[in-house]
Amino acid sequence: MVEAIRRTALALAVEGAPWFDPEPPMLRVVSALADGADRWVAEAAVASGFALDVILPFDAETYATDYPEGAERDAMLALLLAAEKRLILPGERAREAEAYAVAGEAIVAHATLLIAVWDGEPGKGWGGTADVVETAVDSGVPVIQIPPDPARPIRILWPQFEPFAAPPHFAVQSPSRAFDGDSLEWTLRRLMLPPEEPGERAFLAQFYAETEKRRRWRIEYPLLLQLFGIRRLNRDVLVAPPYLSTTASLWRGFRADTQRVADGNGLAIARIETAYSWADNLANHFAQIFRSGHVLNFSLAAFAVLAALAGLLLPGLKRELVLLELVMIFGIVWNTRAGHVGQWQRRWLDYRALAERLQPIRALKLVGVATPPRAPSRKRRLGSRWTDWYAAAQWRAFGTPTLQLDQARFAAIRDILLRHQLDPEIAYHRTNARRMERLERRLHRFGQLLFAATISACVALLVLKSAGHPLFERQMALFVVLTAGLPALGGAVYALRVHGDYGGSAGRSHETAEELTRIRAVLADPSTPLLRAAALLEAAARIMLVDLDEWRLTYEQRGLAIPG
Repeated sequence: MVEAIRRTALALAVEGAPWFDPEPPMLRVVSALADGADRWVAEAAVASGFALDVILPFDAETYATDYPEGAERDAMLALLLAAEKRLILPGERAREAEAYAVAGEAIVAHATLLIAVWDGEPGKGWGGTADVVETAVDSGVPVIQIPPDPARPIRILWPQFEPFAAPPHFAVQSPSRAFDGDSLEWTLRRLMLPPEEPGERAFLAQFYAETEKRRRWRIEYPLLLQLFGIRRLNRDVLVAPPYLSTTASLWRGFRADTQRVADGNGLAIARIETAYSWADNLANHFAQIFRSGHVLNFSLAAFAVLAALAGLLLPGLKRELVLLELVMIFGIVWNTRAGHVGQWQRRWLDYRALAERLQPIRALKLVGVATPPRAPSRKRRLGSRWTDWYAAAQWRAFGTPTLQLDQARFAAIRDILLRHQLDPEIAYHRTNARRMERLERRLHRFGQLLFAATISACVALLVLKSAGHPLFERQMALFVVLTAGLPALGGAVYALRVHGDYGGSAGRSHETAEELTRIRAVLADPSTPLLRAAALLEAAARIMLVDLDEWRLTYEQRGLAIPG
């Protein structure tokens, strides 16, 4: 079986060569080396060329007492010595069941495919095989179930076999297929290769082909923020700093503290940092372009109306004003077409979604037992996105962290996660909520001012008409410009508010900050155990992904279009 997995995975790696690192693929077996099936599978996998990652519930000396002295213990210790990565959990013999359960959670967290010798019956206690299988099925990890009775067939349990079915209450009820070459290839294909939905691989290829975009010519949105006193213009608006150095300055404290308490994970963290830096900075680039495109379209639409009306005040420039109006209209058409051809909206949404999937990986991996951030459950789109596949591939490439989680080191890691993970997220959402509330409020007031000015002009016109004042006839053109032009400007302001969704963004950021603050308060408690801390970090990642999903659903409905 292990050899069949190896052959199939290597064949798929060749097929997926355009998407993978040019280095030869590294296949890993993750095991707790428990006496019996765990150790047998580990030995078979190592013999087939797999690298070995070991996860132990206790320190090695304590765990070795699970084995009788002699050949069995020596075999386990030899495998432990041969392991490339070792995650030692802070279990205690006095709470043995809990320690084994935590180790089972950790194995599932770092597994792509679980092999379980299991009879399909409910477990007899916490942390047993049945419990681990339940966790795997619930986490979306496919399970190869090998019944102890050789007369019963081997099956693959995986909810993805029936993606639209209700989630199973018990692992044994999970959709399954008989284990054979076809079902194994089908399963590994969906785990290893990018989604085959139309367009997704093209989007992934475009992401791989992106270049560092330092020059930013579209500054309409930053100008809007400057105009309404939200954020000052700075050099970064026109020339972005180098991508990697920008992210490195933000991650420097995290990397330094991690190196101090969890040395041995630097390369894996650097890989995540590089991937995140690329996605985050590209997202920022296309966000500025797309939002500037919206500002330009609505502004040009309003000014085109003003140019047309200005002909009443400047009849000698009628021809020039008509040409100016045509230029503005063509500017709207060009801007809209450029946005569609360049896929500004889709690239912004995809790259921002990817960055927010990648960033929590560094924190979740450091607690050893946390599972990867999942896409929100209320997704309204058939199939999967390339961003989900890429984030899962980065999680898999990180592998099992090299770490000995004694109580002192766990306390230090918790402090790192509070200062470098949760605190910056909370600060960002609070700042964003304030800025977006201020922008929404000032745009609203400006729109009201234009509305009030229009009413004032209309009232003045009626008063002058009623009084028979000669100003009525002499300034009629001006009144027409004001009573028609001011509403055009007000309409543009309203459109910017609606399409920008600044109020909605402020509300989501405020809610996210409050939820993360509550999670932080519990995580900061020194008595919070490892599993609880992992669950809290998973909840924090899930909250941010839900916020991201709501944001994406909002902006997917606000594409760049010709105002009308």
